[in-house]
Amino acid sequence: MPIGRMCLLDDAAAAEVIRRTNIVTGKRVLDFGCGRGFLGRWLDAEQAATQYSAVDRIEGALEATRKHVPNGRTIFGDFRAVRWRPEFDGVVALEIATGSAIDESVVEAAASALKRGGIFALTLASLDGKHAVRIAALSVAAEKRFRAVDVADWTQRVAPFARRTYQWWLAAPWHCDIAQKCRLEANAALDALERGTFHYAVLFARR
Repeated sequence: MPIGRMCLLDDAAAAEVIRRTNIVTGKRVLDFGCGRGFLGRWLDAEQAATQYSAVDRIEGALEATRKHVPNGRTIFGDFRAVRWRPEFDGVVALEIATGSAIDESVVEAAASALKRGGIFALTLASLDGKHAVRIAALSVAAEKRFRAVDVADWTQRVAPFARRTYQWWLAAPWHCDIAQKCRLEANAALDALERGTFHYAVLFARR
């Protein structure tokens, strides 16, 4: 079922992230950097009666999430600075950074929010050819806090959909304050796809 998104995962890839994170009916899931609530909308569309919580430091993003996911809980703030309790079955961070490193505080925040046996899923896109260094550092950070860590290279899987998505971004009739930012990111990503420096990975870690 297609869902409008500002995310590079197509429907099948999003479904696999959710399956591997074991986000099913009755589970408590926390969405780091929720944006406009894509994950919550997906779960609602799939009729997964989860207990969805979303955190973002942009109030406009939370307003959109409240609109699209009225049964969810929203939290304003930087998820790395919130004092989490270990109450969640799954924590998901979809594309919270593009072309930059994921610092260890992200991993620490996810670990602190998860119950024993809970799963953290994080996606990371890189545009500048430094992907291997970022993934290595992220894996080391995750292995300090989680019992099992698996990193999958989804570059080939994601690239065709990413290309279509970014082309749409350039053509879209934006009427919001992020229009310029989206067009700049789209141009940078399309250039990386053309040069072969676009990479995409998904990390799954069990607490």
